[in-house]
Amino acid sequence: MEIQEQSQDGILVMRISGQIDSTSGPVLGTRLDTLIGEGNVHLVLDLSEVPYISSAGLRVLSIALKAVRTPDVDGHMCLASLSKTVAHAFRISGFNQVFNIYDTVPEAVAAVAAVK
Repeated sequence: MEIQEQSQDGILVMRISGQIDSTSGPVLGTRLDTLIGEGNVHLVLDLSEVPYISSAGLRVLSIALKAVRTPDVDGHMCLASLSKTVAHAFRISGFNQVFNIYDTVPEAVAAVAAVK
């Protein structure tokens, strides 16, 4: 798994490439924890290059979402560009009802900017 980060108008866009599973999930979780701890609480995760996400990966993302939604942080995190396989994992787990998911990164960035 690889992570590329780019700031767009105060919103951190993370482009994740590769599977998010029990091996790579903790790496992503640690990076998200660090970023959120540094004050990067307006996030868009570009999952266009993620072919697969396991329950461990879903858990990592849900922990990060909870961290940015706490009242003292008041951040926002959106997901963008999910593949069919990853979107299916979100639907069957019910996480599509928990996360704000957008078709494209620009749509997700605009959504975060509107509530920031």
